[in-house]
Amino acid sequence: MPVTVAKNVLSRGNHDIKEKKMQSLYAKIKTYSTHPQAFWILMLMSFLESFIFPIPPDILMALMIVAKRDSALKLAFWATVFSCLGGIVGYSIGYFLYQTVGVFIIETYGYQQAALGFQEIAKSWGFWVIALKSLTPIPFKVVTILAGAASMDFQAFIFACFIGRGTRFFIFAMLCWYFGPQLDDIFKRRMGLVLIIMLGIIVFGFWLIKVIL
Repeated sequence: MPVTVAKNVLSRGNHDIKEKKMQSLYAKIKTYSTHPQAFWILMLMSFLESFIFPIPPDILMALMIVAKRDSALKLAFWATVFSCLGGIVGYSIGYFLYQTVGVFIIETYGYQQAALGFQEIAKSWGFWVIALKSLTPIPFKVVTILAGAASMDFQAFIFACFIGRGTRFFIFAMLCWYFGPQLDDIFKRRMGLVLIIMLGIIVFGFWLIKVIL
């Protein structure tokens, strides 16, 4: 009996230590998310994620909105703008440099086979393909580069990007705004789980594009 009690006490103590560490981690991340440069870091992530960077800006945006809820619309708008600017870079890589830079990026992520199928689909359903895939966890960089490689109409590409990315970022921002207090509590108590879920979403997106295409 005393041994069992001791084990329970140790287990509870370890749990409390882990929880305090997660709370400490969240406190540091939250401090960084309110830093004056956090806005530009988010914009840089939104820009780079559209043609080369593997990590989406969602988690940073969520933290920034939770820390300052009235910034939701501003962050969603500018994240959309910078994501679309990055999309133009991705399109340009596919259009002008696909055989060199484009192929390198596609092969780095392992989408050689998917690339062949996507280019055919983009030629027939270009606007809807870009708009819909902009909403999903599918890596946007793959979509932008392959749209350029397929010589998709540029104006339709830009319009589809703004519709798709704008819808995604504004819905996400409004959810973060609405559930701000609850998210703050979840981040504080389950930061490790949140990071694991985000990693899972990224991996799922990479897997999904291979399955779909």
